[in-house]
Amino acid sequence: MEQQDKINPLTIPITTKNYFRDILDILDFIEPYKSLRSRQKDVYAELIKKHHQYKSLDKDERSQLVFCTKSRKDIAKKLDISDNVIYNIIAELTKLGVVIGKEGYGENELNERFIPPKVNPLSFNITEVIV
Repeated sequence: MEQQDKINPLTIPITTKNYFRDILDILDFIEPYKSLRSRQKDVYAELIKKHHQYKSLDKDERSQLVFCTKSRKDIAKKLDISDNVIYNIIAELTKLGVVIGKEGYGENELNERFIPPKVNPLSFNITEVIV
């Protein structure tokens, strides 16, 4: 019987204020994250940050606050982009599947499947695959 070596997780401490942007860069080797351009990652990271800020609210209330006009304007100001650009980027994020568009103007939500958790340190268990 072959003895398996104990697998130690790869641990990456993330301590910056740009936590979610850093996570998106780390996850850049898998879809849908690898399809995101730099500016899309910036906006998406800010949307995720707001999502986590409002995590105590129910899903609909949280989505309304994350995607409200004030939040969009705050993100645009922080990233030094115009309001039109942020609306276009959110539309692009919808096409990529990380944002889910709903009926009606501005009725969006983040796709729960692609929201990274806020954990520190971030750990990956990497196993050897023998083909």
